[in-house]
Amino acid sequence: MFTRINCFQSLKHRMSSEMSVSTQQHASKSNEKNKRNRYRSRNQHQPSRSNNFPNKWPSNKHCVVNFLHPKCNLVDVDKLTEGIGTVKERMIIPYKAQFLTKVQMGSSSEAEKVWQKYNKNLPPDIISVTPDQSYMLSPRGPKQNTPQRKNKLLYDEYMSKDDVDKGIANGEIVTGALRVNSKKYTHAFISYETGKDILIDGLRDRNRAFDGDIVAIKIKEKSDWVQESNFEKRVETAASKVENMSMEENKPFQESSILSDSSLSGTRMTGVVVAILEQKNHRTAVGVIKVDEAKKLKYEFATFSPRSNAFPRVYVSMSSLTDVISKQDCEKILFAVKVTGWPATSKLPLGELCEAVGQSGDIKAETKRILIDNDIDHEEFSEEVLACLPKNLPWTIPGEEKQKRRDFTNECIFTIDPATARDLDDALHCKRLSDGNFEVGVHIADVSYFVKSATALDKIASQRCTSVYLVQQVIPMLPHLLCEELCSLNPGTERLAFSVVWKLARNGRILSEWMGRSVIKSCTKFSYDHAQTMIENPDYDYDDSEQSSDGKFPAIDGRFSLNEIKEKILDLFVISQSLRKQRFDNGALRLDQVKLSYMLDAETGFPSGCFAFERKSSNELIEEFMLLANMAVAHKIYKAVPTHAFLRSHPEPKEMMMDDVVNHCNSIGLDLDASSSGNLARTIQSCCGNDALATLRQQALFFLAIKPQQLAIYLCSGMESDESKYRHYALNAPLYTHFTSPIRRYADVIVHRQLAYVLEDINKREEMLLPAEELQTQAELCNQRKYNSKVAQELSIELFFNLLVNKYGPLEGKGMVIYVYDHSFDLLSVEYGVKRRVYVDSIPGTQYKLEEGPVTGKNLKVNVLKIKWLKNCPDNAPAAEDNSYDESVEGVEQVIEVFSVVDIILQKQEPETVNSIKVTLKSPLLEEENELKMVGES
Repeated sequence: MFTRINCFQSLKHRMSSEMSVSTQQHASKSNEKNKRNRYRSRNQHQPSRSNNFPNKWPSNKHCVVNFLHPKCNLVDVDKLTEGIGTVKERMIIPYKAQFLTKVQMGSSSEAEKVWQKYNKNLPPDIISVTPDQSYMLSPRGPKQNTPQRKNKLLYDEYMSKDDVDKGIANGEIVTGALRVNSKKYTHAFISYETGKDILIDGLRDRNRAFDGDIVAIKIKEKSDWVQESNFEKRVETAASKVENMSMEENKPFQESSILSDSSLSGTRMTGVVVAILEQKNHRTAVGVIKVDEAKKLKYEFATFSPRSNAFPRVYVSMSSLTDVISKQDCEKILFAVKVTGWPATSKLPLGELCEAVGQSGDIKAETKRILIDNDIDHEEFSEEVLACLPKNLPWTIPGEEKQKRRDFTNECIFTIDPATARDLDDALHCKRLSDGNFEVGVHIADVSYFVKSATALDKIASQRCTSVYLVQQVIPMLPHLLCEELCSLNPGTERLAFSVVWKLARNGRILSEWMGRSVIKSCTKFSYDHAQTMIENPDYDYDDSEQSSDGKFPAIDGRFSLNEIKEKILDLFVISQSLRKQRFDNGALRLDQVKLSYMLDAETGFPSGCFAFERKSSNELIEEFMLLANMAVAHKIYKAVPTHAFLRSHPEPKEMMMDDVVNHCNSIGLDLDASSSGNLARTIQSCCGNDALATLRQQALFFLAIKPQQLAIYLCSGMESDESKYRHYALNAPLYTHFTSPIRRYADVIVHRQLAYVLEDINKREEMLLPAEELQTQAELCNQRKYNSKVAQELSIELFFNLLVNKYGPLEGKGMVIYVYDHSFDLLSVEYGVKRRVYVDSIPGTQYKLEEGPVTGKNLKVNVLKIKWLKNCPDNAPAAEDNSYDESVEGVEQVIEVFSVVDIILQKQEPETVNSIKVTLKSPLLEEENELKMVGES
């Protein structure tokens, strides 16, 4: 994916010939000795000239084999060592005009077997295979910033597979995916069956594992568990204290002092990584390289600092940066670096430079950074993939294919999507029946017709798993010919579909159901706004002249009129509202958050404005019928193939985290009940009240309730015997799947194939149903790609918001307080959905004190911060070292308590960065001054 620059010249070796050293006849004995010592030091990882092709293995302590080759990254180490032993470490270094790959095996005997196998029967393009002079990999590091220390282990060696299995059996070891806290990089977690995550505290205990890796954790003794009262709150407090600290100065093995307070109640289990079972993290990141510092101190390695706080810093050799340094100011350039190894003797991992991504702050470069950091394939589709697409264009449906399908081309079918949508997955039709009921059809693009199993097209789709939607671009799962043309249900064109058709009563009760492959022809492409206009104006008599490319509505197939479309949309709306009411009455939960959309400058691509996405009745209409179709298909395939059904599950919230939220709400007098999704939805609604601030409280409660929620996941039913694990918590549905978006989700393609298998409408049934193990592997990959896509989308939105604030800020708005601590509080920006912590002791010109205030109608006390804004204090005055509250000092008092609404200012950081913005309180003195000014003017 990346263009390599000079490929990891990991150590700056200054080669000197042993023969030339030995022939210095006129040098003194001491000089000769010094030179030989320097030679040994510099060449401890070079193949010895005098022993380039030894006849026997040096000793039973030597564990490293050298492969000499002409090109970088030519050696497939895993393939060469397959079946021989375990590769513990590997690295590649330049050796004159060639390259040397060093491989440390699990034991000396394994290394000897590798050498014996290849030293005479050389693999293709390998020049020589020799023992290394060193016992293990411990290269000479740079001056003062030595990445590896000879003979000193900074991390524990990994346990063998047998020992890990024994530990799992006796309960001493647990396994899971490692999650690194992006706010506090020394903290990582894995989930545990009790519902309370196990903490891995410090980089030493993390033992070289990366975020997302599947690891084995040895649980520590109880005496080493951490004391806690509200761990999550304290982690965030610690994170905010170090977020501006230079990572170069951090001590990676330092335990967090905030976790050692003996006065805290409760404990959290801690553990240490003893093995990496599967490297899920792609070990590539984008960031900056501190070249100037390395040059000044004459370091042999520069430190790479990634933008992602969940990724460790990396050592990159200065010699590999020579060309780059001479061409540009490295401090302002974003680089992609790939980790090549992390020996136990190295403080940080070693890496190689992949490419210069671009100027820091540039939209294209920052977007590419987001894609690389989240392992999103954004390359163009290969010729092999494009060769799988239809050749004869314009493409039409073959006659024999039409004969196999139900014909809906005469129905009034239409799409309702965002105005800018190009990949139209779904369409609807609705018609009134003579018995007073309705026929409603959901028609989904039949992507599986074009994406055949075991093709290059299928392979790339199964690897990408999802389209990725960023602010200014889409990274498609499938080539544009399919996404926007052949599969997209564009109006006026016959398209292949998979349809679910019901006979429904007006109240949404299902009377009958049909599923199958079909041919459809959409009559128009409506936006949500078009449909919303009709919902809000049910009595309006539309004139067909209102439809045009620049008119109020889009063009419609001549067979139908605007009023006919209106009638069908209104019928669908009435039914959808009945379905929606039934879902929420049955315990469904929806937690919405503010989602920003942007206006972009056509020339520069920079944001010129933003607005919060508003959810409307037309959105709900489409959502209800898509949910109904997904649930119907889930039941269909599970009933027919219970061992292979590809399902979408949503686990219940993390119990301990949800308890924290409930306790927090209860402590401020809110009776929140999280015993079920339905009770949570009901009590959130009741806690909001019915005053002017009800909507703001709801937004804050949604934010609090989202944090404990787990992500929905795909799974194969045959790999999970507990049927309760199939349940979708938020929908409160026993079975659910994804069927309605196959253009942008590979999971839906799998479900389409399974439905085809169940309906027996295809001859090659064996291609439609993969083994359960393969389905589960694909499900796990879909889960990872879905998560990466979600993170990338959020980072893209955040990037554009930061750019907007930097250019047009400061922006003013409202914030709702959601937590109050002893010298800080958390607030949620009402307009923009930004959550920040504000430290009152860092606000210039203020004094503060913490008090306990009563809760109205409750026998409770809650934290209340009282801030006094001092008069006659310059705006740019620094925060006072002693800002304790003084009653005698004149000022304006502001009270901060949970659910209070405050005026906030969003502004750029100093120095300016696209990584974050600053959020602070707006001084009430400004309002006072404005009021006085207005009185004076009047």
